[in-house]
Amino acid sequence: MTNQFQAVLFDLDGTLADTLDAIAKAGNSALNKLGRPEIARHRYRNLVGQGVHWLMTQALSNNDQELVPRAVELFLEYYGEHGDAQTRPYNGVINLLNELNRRRLIQAVLSNKPHDATRSCVSSLFTGYSFNHVAGAKPDVPLKPEPDAALDIAHRLGVVPHRWLFLGDTNTDMLTATSAGMYPVGALWGFRDAAELRDSGAKTLIDHPMQLLNVLDGRT
Repeated sequence: MTNQFQAVLFDLDGTLADTLDAIAKAGNSALNKLGRPEIARHRYRNLVGQGVHWLMTQALSNNDQELVPRAVELFLEYYGEHGDAQTRPYNGVINLLNELNRRRLIQAVLSNKPHDATRSCVSSLFTGYSFNHVAGAKPDVPLKPEPDAALDIAHRLGVVPHRWLFLGDTNTDMLTATSAGMYPVGALWGFRDAAELRDSGAKTLIDHPMQLLNVLDGRT
């Protein structure tokens, strides 16, 4: 293995975990309770990645924007009760994490999902596996693609940004990595396509979690 990278920062939704069903059901539950039309599951692929407030802003019509705060509350209420049960790790993710752990690489998670929901999801899906740090959206920290949260994690864990590999599945993740001075890798099994990832700065694209080892070993 090369010594270029000492740490890996993971996005959560669409990267470590397939949360699309949980997100779509939470979003449509909120819309339904507000008496507004539900939207198709596939449309949620393009609504994930910039936080719940942005998601519900996009899910509601322009004439219903005053309902966004209540929609966010209803989304989080449903997600808190049902989200973890409707979520699973992507195939290959557990094997990847075990190998990274064997190699003693530092590993962290950064999501725009609310902080408590992020920690709950990681704890539920990866029982017995300990990340060095897990962070979700917090009121006093700018959301991705601002680099603040990523840089805070790097500082907390004592690894300079250019020694971090950032794996994510959206333009938000690639822009965050680039802004933070980390190496952006696009996950093609997630919610967005190769063109979006390349256009937003991905240095490498992989279509299976275990292929991340090729990047770490300098084989790409």
